Amino acid sequence: MGGPVTHSVLPYAATVTVGDSNGASPASGSAPTVTPLSVLSKVFGNDDLDDGTPTGQARAEAYIKEQVANGTFKQSDLDKGNVTPSQIDNTKTEIKSGIPADCSAIHQHYDLSTLIGTSTTLGNFIKDYPAIPNQKYNSVPAQLGLQPDQIVCNLSHLCINAWEPIKQQYPNVVLTNSLRTGDAVGAGPHGTGQAMDIQFFQGGQSIAPAEYFVIAQWIKSNIAFDQLLLEYSTAKGPLIAWIHISTYKDSGIQVKPINRVLTMMNHKLTNVGLANLA
Repeated sequence: MGGPVTHSVLPYAATVTVGDSNGASPASGSAPTVTPLSVLSKVFGNDDLDDGTPTGQARAEAYIKEQVANGTFKQSDLDKGNVTPSQIDNTKTEIKSGIPADCSAIHQHYDLSTLIGTSTTLGNFIKDYPAIPNQKYNSVPAQLGLQPDQIVCNLSHLCINAWEPIKQQYPNVVLTNSLRTGDAVGAGPHGTGQAMDIQFFQGGQSIAPAEYFVIAQWIKSNIAFDQLLLEYSTAKGPLIAWIHISTYKDSGIQVKPINRVLTMMNHKLTNVGLANLA
């Protein structure tokens, strides 16, 4: 990609402000708020349509063609993503079992105040922390063949094995979304409570997209994930990056081993393994 590269702090977001809208100091554990660009929420909801399977690739191709046709994406912006990786990591990934979430109490009763991690409540994980305003939720619906308590159990497993250890290693992590419902479900694991998307910022500014490669390598080596996607996009002009992580316990969606670690550009698979496309 020739010339200087600009990047945005969040997928389809213009700014991140830590704290409340009145400029007060952020509360401990509070999430950034986001001022979104004028981009349809369904664009972000379809970020993981290509899950590495032929069906997923077809879904992504059809989606991109649709977005170009209706003017949401410009082909010239998509073409900026046709780059050669500067780094590749396709070393074998060790499968880690993780810490099984104890969901016995959740299956009996839960609410937004229920602890689903060491220090994270359900309300934190699906309402307070997600930075995308229209992906904050007050409740968990039955969807994709799972009952609400099963989805909450999956969210607990995700929180314990991915969110909290990543937050400990990288305090500058931002949870862009975890649970998704309706048209925003995408390929599925967000809808079953198994997946989250994360980004990172420093001093109120996004870290450079090139830095995501090293972070993804750390996650690959240290987190008990089911799927790890290093994602890039130029679909709206500036180069942006984020990381998608899913976990698996007993219910929901489990990926095939060949699709466990993938790199994506503009909603489509580019590499099996990790690739630095920034």
